[in-house]
Amino acid sequence: MEGQIDLATDGWLKWAVVVLHFVGVAYVSLGVCLGGLFLMPMMMTSSFGVPQDEAVIHAAMAPVMLLFSAAIGVVNFVVAFALSKRKPWAWIGALILGGIYAPSICLPFGAVILYALLRPGLKQAYDAEAAARA
Repeated sequence: MEGQIDLATDGWLKWAVVVLHFVGVAYVSLGVCLGGLFLMPMMMTSSFGVPQDEAVIHAAMAPVMLLFSAAIGVVNFVVAFALSKRKPWAWIGALILGGIYAPSICLPFGAVILYALLRPGLKQAYDAEAAARA
């Protein structure tokens, strides 16, 4: 059949999975870095005269930033893994993530994901392979 997409060799789908992994790593790294930056005022209270109450608020935000960013990263990893395993819900999850990233500073990542998933024939091929694997 002309125009049918072979998901095993489809480069755009592979790039979508790579992008989801990359963004997941970026979010986890962002959480670690921001968490460390939020702890800096706590370490500088005595040396640089940072007020104690301000330092405590920043220190309380460090684990929040880490957990929030790690959770977003884990969602990206789970969707990327499920997309590569052709889980039926993963196509929708990746589409949602691409839609969230597209109107932000992550535009190139969102554009790759959306283009990879919204090409003609991909959804039908994905559904067929997902049904065959189930």
